[in-house]
Amino acid sequence: MKIAIANQKGGAGKSTMCMLWANYLAISRKEEVLVLDMDFQASVYEKWVRDWQTYEKEVRTSVYAELKKMPELTDKIPAVEPADLTNEWLRKLVVTLAAENREAENYIPLLEEGALEETRPYEVLKYEMANYDNLKPLLTDYDNSYIIMDLPGKLDDDDLITVYQDVDLVIVPTAYDQLTNEATLTFAGVVKHLNPDVEFVFIPNRIKQSVRYELKSQIHQVLGGFGYVSGDVKDSIMFQRLNTYLIGNDVSEAISTTFEDIFNRFMIQTGK
Repeated sequence: MKIAIANQKGGAGKSTMCMLWANYLAISRKEEVLVLDMDFQASVYEKWVRDWQTYEKEVRTSVYAELKKMPELTDKIPAVEPADLTNEWLRKLVVTLAAENREAENYIPLLEEGALEETRPYEVLKYEMANYDNLKPLLTDYDNSYIIMDLPGKLDDDDLITVYQDVDLVIVPTAYDQLTNEATLTFAGVVKHLNPDVEFVFIPNRIKQSVRYELKSQIHQVLGGFGYVSGDVKDSIMFQRLNTYLIGNDVSEAISTTFEDIFNRFMIQTGK
């Protein structure tokens, strides 16, 4: 299933929404996910690359901690600074410790060269929209997966035509102010013209709980003419700490009701 995260209105939270959906599907739902970052800013891809060092460090630290918990091994494991916890150092340690406790051998495959990368929840590819036609044949390998596309916040690019004609679902982060609503309606009208069969989900995003949105009911009614308007995703500082390898309990609780509803309506029933 090909899912575009898009809106021509800048600042709607497309990249954050892309990561939230990738995390939800890959980590919470254990689904196979591929993310295509086709936004010229490539913020999702760059975040994914930066997160690698942190992810690698956390996995190594976790392995070291688990080894220290094993019976008969605690006193045999030397103290080490986090910066010195390399794959090579850990692997040598595990091989040595395995003579005392065979359970330590279970960590050897994880520490083989390149093995740790395969444990990441999903892959992010940076791709230019102009080359999308060349990419399409390769995406057949992901027919049983969710392909999430982070698209630029604009409509004045002919390269977007092929992309929008190929997607199954467009998830549109939006808001309750008039300017965003007008931009969202224009965007939905253009995309619907390009792909009459596409389905829309509008997610009111970064909604402040303390604000009374007077246009909320009218906006729901108008957007409902194009697709489904989901529950709100509340504004929270926790989304600024979002990463591409872990979904914390606070983030999961904030999105679960809305995302579960959308998943059940558009992903389970339509299939991949």
